[in-house]
Amino acid sequence: MSGVRVFVFSIIVLALAASQASAQVNTTLPVQGLLSDADGNAISDKLNITFSIYADAFAQTPLWSEQQSVTITNGLFTAYLGENVNLPTELMRTNTGAFLGMQVGSD
Repeated sequence: MSGVRVFVFSIIVLALAASQASAQVNTTLPVQGLLSDADGNAISDKLNITFSIYADAFAQTPLWSEQQSVTITNGLFTAYLGENVNLPTELMRTNTGAFLGMQVGSD
């Protein structure tokens, strides 16, 4: 999907205390964003988005990654990182400068 602009608004609120109770707790991280085309028109579609967490903005290899089929309505979407691939709580504790990358479709 060439020319798609991605704006990620609210990110990262973790319930870290819950994860200490059990190693089996699945942590999810809510992400909301706005997708528009190259002309600034809001997109309404269901698209595959790959979310990746990197150690910092310059890292080449993700620490974690997953793909989700996300419904976008009037440009707005909500996704929960860790929904398909376990998101280790320790990842966010030890990488306080973590950077979220998103790939929409094949862009």
